[in-house]
Amino acid sequence: METEASTYRVTICRLICPDCKKTVSILPTFLLPYFQHTLDFIIFILLAFWLTRSCLCTHQLRRFYERRAYGKQTEWTLFFREEGYHQVLPKDPKEKAIKLLRMIQALGKATFVRRWWGHRINSFMAHSLYHGARVAKTE
Repeated sequence: METEASTYRVTICRLICPDCKKTVSILPTFLLPYFQHTLDFIIFILLAFWLTRSCLCTHQLRRFYERRAYGKQTEWTLFFREEGYHQVLPKDPKEKAIKLLRMIQALGKATFVRRWWGHRINSFMAHSLYHGARVAKTE
């Protein structure tokens, strides 16, 4: 896991179902399934680039997350509409992405991730065409 200043190793609890023999990982709320970076880090590098043109990571990593953010805008918008947000969002994709990321920050990243799994079948930053196995929610 990386933050903007350092790298940490996080131990993830993995369990095996005795019936079907599939493994289940129990992730802390600050981690996203299938991603090495935290939600904080992803939002931080995107907003830093879009607002100040500061690239705080490799060009390839920033571009990867930028493309994903643009591809997920419809899903993020639907999430907030279902949460009761009905104001008009900017038309420009970059401005809309900035607004949506700030809304995620305002909601609280842990709250957002928990509620996201109540609405969606894929990860917050998963490719918009990916509809793989659902990640199990933990209460």
